[in-house]
Amino acid sequence: MKGTAVSVDDVRDVGSGTVALELETPEDFDALPGQFVLLRAAPEGEELARHYTLSSPAVAETFELTVGIDPDGDLSPWLADLEGGETVHVEGPFGTITYEGDCDVVAVAGGPGVGPAVSIAEAAHEAGHDAVVIYQDDEPAHEDRLEALEDAGAAVHVLAGDADDVLETARERDVTVVASAHDFEGTPTRGELVSTLTEAHKYADVAKIAVTAESRKDTLAVLAATEQLTAHGDPVATMAMGELGSHTRAVAPVYGSKIGYAPVDPDNATAPGQYDLETLSRLVTDLS
Repeated sequence: MKGTAVSVDDVRDVGSGTVALELETPEDFDALPGQFVLLRAAPEGEELARHYTLSSPAVAETFELTVGIDPDGDLSPWLADLEGGETVHVEGPFGTITYEGDCDVVAVAGGPGVGPAVSIAEAAHEAGHDAVVIYQDDEPAHEDRLEALEDAGAAVHVLAGDADDVLETARERDVTVVASAHDFEGTPTRGELVSTLTEAHKYADVAKIAVTAESRKDTLAVLAATEQLTAHGDPVATMAMGELGSHTRAVAPVYGSKIGYAPVDPDNATAPGQYDLETLSRLVTDLS
């Protein structure tokens, strides 16, 4: 199995459907808040890989990943059931969107994304800078760390319920709203993709979805859903993450996808399968 073998130090519940996975820090693992790793494991003998962003402000002896549990997922329920002492493999760290302790921060998050947000805020506080955390979730995770941050002087705003007030403000100010969903476990069926994008359009001007491709069939589902929503007149942004899905970043715009993501410098990719800006621009132009 690719990657460095590391021991699972601890797994603990940190919220509804959310666990914190604490892993042994491998040698020469010089990660910063905001970076992510590729975690590999083989539940029931089948190798699976998922990307997770670090949710600990430091990585001296161990580091933490916050995992949202998908009951129908292949990997996250298995990770949640670990007891410590098991072995998984990690690659990385990856990503250039990092916090280096040199400024004040405002971290905005929802769902399990609060883990990385909290870690960045903690790192800022430890470096003597101000930190603000804005977090939307009906059932917040990492409440103990959020409370500790607030007690230490950070501004913590937990927004429960729906986002109607935020959307209304955006409309009043003529701000384009993008509703974004990510599936780090795999790719839903074409019908499920269409349903998710259609639901998103009830709240947003552009419905965006990024999935994890595990087969060429997955990429076809993404492109088919893109074409269907575009034909209906609904602006969408779609892509499949991972090496198998990299071509969708160039092909999806042909079928109507409105937004693409690309680093100017290929060494600064923030997600697996990204083309650099020059390559993506050329491919989209040639294909359109």
